[in-house]
Amino acid sequence: MIKSYRRTDGGWGWIVVAGAFCSHVITFGIIYSFGILFLSLEENFDGTKSEIAWIPSLTSGSLHSSGLLASILVNRFGCRVVTLIGAITCSIGYILSIFATNIYCLYVTMGLIAGCGFGMVFMPAVLIVTQYFSRLRSLACGIALSGCGIGAFIFSPLLKIVLDEYSLKGTLLILSAIMLNCISCGLLFLPISPEQVVQTKQSNEKSENADELYSLVDHERNAKDTTCAKDFEDGKNEYMECTKETYFPKASNADESDVVFNDNMTISDVRGKEDDDDTVRVGNSLNKSDEFVIEHIIIEQCDRLHKIDERSNSKSTVAIYFELMKRGEMVIFFISQFHFIFGFYLPFIFIPDKAKGLGISEKSSAWVASVIGISSICGRIILGYIADRPSVNRLLMFKITLLISGISTALGPVLNSLWLMMLYAVIYGVSTGFTISVTSVILFDLVGLEYLAEALGMVSLFSGVGSVLGPPFAGFLYDSTGSYTAPFLASGASMSLAGVLMFLPPLFGRKQK
Repeated sequence: MIKSYRRTDGGWGWIVVAGAFCSHVITFGIIYSFGILFLSLEENFDGTKSEIAWIPSLTSGSLHSSGLLASILVNRFGCRVVTLIGAITCSIGYILSIFATNIYCLYVTMGLIAGCGFGMVFMPAVLIVTQYFSRLRSLACGIALSGCGIGAFIFSPLLKIVLDEYSLKGTLLILSAIMLNCISCGLLFLPISPEQVVQTKQSNEKSENADELYSLVDHERNAKDTTCAKDFEDGKNEYMECTKETYFPKASNADESDVVFNDNMTISDVRGKEDDDDTVRVGNSLNKSDEFVIEHIIIEQCDRLHKIDERSNSKSTVAIYFELMKRGEMVIFFISQFHFIFGFYLPFIFIPDKAKGLGISEKSSAWVASVIGISSICGRIILGYIADRPSVNRLLMFKITLLISGISTALGPVLNSLWLMMLYAVIYGVSTGFTISVTSVILFDLVGLEYLAEALGMVSLFSGVGSVLGPPFAGFLYDSTGSYTAPFLASGASMSLAGVLMFLPPLFGRKQK
C-alpha cells in the first residue's frame, strides 16, 4: 500500500471548478455591484463620496488582507472548513448592517466583518483549483474565476430591482441569505491530501488513465521512521517501472550522457511538449523519451513532495513569508499587485455615479458593470486557454494586460456617453479578467506548489492595502475637484505602473510557458 498525490486535470477537479465558480458568482457579484448600493447609501446616510467609498474600500481590503489568515487556516483545517467559516462570517456582517445607525457602523459590519468573510471564501476557492490542475491550470482557473464576471453581470441589474422593491435593509437581508449558499460550494472542495491506494495489480500492468503519469508517490508523514522511508523508496521504484512501460513502450536505450537537464526543470516543463514522433523536449535540448528521462522526472517530483512534507515540519509560515520577501522578483510582483488593485475597483464603484452625472439613467448605468463582468469571462476563459499553450509566454501576456487595463482606465475622462462606457467596459473586462485569473498560475510558476499558499497570502496582503487606499483616494479627488477626471487618471496611472513594474529587473529567472 502506497500513498499518492492525484492532480487529475479532470474528473472531480471539474466539480471543484464548478463549486469555485459558484462561490465567485456570489462573492464578487456582491462586491462588483457595490456601485448600485453606493447610490442607495448616499440617500440613506449623510456622508461625502470619499466617506461612503470607505465601505467598499474596507470590504475589498479586508477580502484581500484576510488572505494571509485564510492561507494559514487552509493549511491547518482545509479549504472546506475555511469556506464554511467565511460564508457564515459574511452573512453575519450583512445582517448586522441592517441595524446600523450611521455610516461608521457600516465600516465595521459591511467593511471589516463581511470583507473578512469574503476573503475566507475567495482564498480556498482559488487555492483548491490550482492544486487540482496542472496541465490545464490556466484554463481551469479562468473558468472558475469567470464566475466573478457572471456575478457582476447578474447582480448589478438584480440589485437595482431588489432595492426598488425591498429598500436597502431588505436588500442587505437578502444578500446575507445568498452568501450562505457558499457553504454548499465549499463542501465540494475535497482535499488533495494523500489518499490510500491499494496496489492490486502487477507493477507492469498498464493504467487505464494517462493522467496517472502525473501521480506522485509520497512517503509517510514521519520522515524519521526508517520503515516509512523504505516504503517511500520502494513505492517510488515500483511506480516508475509501471509508468515507463505503460506510457513509453517505444522508448529507446539512449545513453545518459546524451540527456541535458535544465536546473529548473519540472514535470510541467515536459507536459504538453510531447510530439507525435515520441520525442520530448527537456530544458533546451531535444531528447528521446527514454527510461532515463522519465525516471529522472519521476524521481525529481517524488523527492520534491518529500521535501514539501519536510519543509512543512521544519519551517513556520512566518519564516516562509520572510523568505519570499527576500526574493527580488517576488517583491516586484507584490508591489505590482498593490498598484493594480489600487485602481481596480474604481469603475465598479464610481461608473454608476459618473453616468448619473451625464444624464444616463441608473438602470442603463447598471449595465456597464454587467458588461465588464461578461467581458471578463471572455478574458478569463479564452485568454486562459491560450496561456496554457506550450508556445505561449503567459507571463508576457500578464504584463501586457496589466498595461491595457491601466491605459484604458486613464482614458476615463473621455467617457462622455453610454456607448463609450460600454466600449471601455469590454476592454477593461477582458484585460482585468485575464490578469486576475492567471495571478495564481503565475505564482505557481514562480514559487511552485511548496510556497503557493503563502505566496497567495502575501499577494492578498498587498492587494488588501491597495484596495483600502484606492477608492477613498478616488473619492477624495472627486470631492476636491468636483470631477471624475482626476480619479480616473490617478487610477489608470497606478494600474499602468503595475504593468511597467513587471518589466523591470530583476527579471524572472525561469522562462514561463
